[in-house]
Amino acid sequence: MTGGTDAIGGAGAVGGTSAVGGTSATGGKSATGGTSATGGKSATGGASATGGKSATGGTSATGGKSATGGTSATGGKSATGGTSAVGGTIAVGGTSAVGGTSAVGGTSAIGGTSTVGGTSAVGGSTGATTSTIISVRFVGGRTGGAPGTTTMAATDSAGFKPATHWNSATNATGTFPSLVAADGSTTTASVTWSSPGTYTVGFTDTSGDAHMMNGFLEAKDLVSPITINLTLPSSMSGAYDVYVYCYGYVDASTRTYQYKIGSTTQIVSQTGHSVTTFPGHSLAPASGTGSGTYILFQNMTGTTFTLTATALSSTASPAAYRVPVNGIQIVYPAGS
Repeated sequence: MTGGTDAIGGAGAVGGTSAVGGTSATGGKSATGGTSATGGKSATGGASATGGKSATGGTSATGGKSATGGTSATGGKSATGGTSAVGGTIAVGGTSAVGGTSAVGGTSAIGGTSTVGGTSAVGGSTGATTSTIISVRFVGGRTGGAPGTTTMAATDSAGFKPATHWNSATNATGTFPSLVAADGSTTTASVTWSSPGTYTVGFTDTSGDAHMMNGFLEAKDLVSPITINLTLPSSMSGAYDVYVYCYGYVDASTRTYQYKIGSTTQIVSQTGHSVTTFPGHSLAPASGTGSGTYILFQNMTGTTFTLTATALSSTASPAAYRVPVNGIQIVYPAGS
């Protein structure tokens, strides 16, 4: 019938109702044990719709919700034991998002953070930068008095920038090729040095800093400087820092020293101090009294440089000019 009713065990119509054990309609309702519709509802043990709801033990929709033991949506949520979304969140024991966070035992994001035992980000944060450190100590020594020092064991750690594998340079002049880095790797770096003499501070010669600082190159007049030439690997051609250790044997007088790399000059003044116990590392004073142990040249560049150390003045009578270089460390990159 048109404008009436027709049914097989129910009712059917255009603009009416029809059913096989239920009801169906265009602009109405239909069901096989439930209800279905265009602009209505349909279900197989649940409900489904375009602009409505559908579920297999849950709910699903375009502009609605769907789930297999959870919820899913375009502009909604979905999860297999969690939640996922475009403009939402997803997790496999964590959370992930574009403009959100993700984790496999950590967090990751574009405009966030990521971690695999550290942190990294595009517009976020990063973990610590690995440094390359090359350390050279000058064994030093003197005759008749305190004995000279000995080479350091590879495992001895010393320096304001604590490091192992110090390269022990013996004698007042010499060349040391293939310097070893703090991680034990052999490099193409080399050092050549020339000094009027050597001496020792007089520390009890134990391991570590006291051992490293005990001996030094020494110049004793105003015209014969210590000269140290370093050549570095090409991998260290960027900016690096140079630590120069400069703790000499000083009596009750005050001595002034000059250290220079390229156009950068630093002046150090030291006054008599203990000669038996290492005092710990501190930046050497630029003027006045004190007993600092090192100076720092920052942001140096180029794969070669020359350090010169020259005695400047002495308050002793008669004057006893001295300038020491106990050791040198190159730390790449600068500031690390």
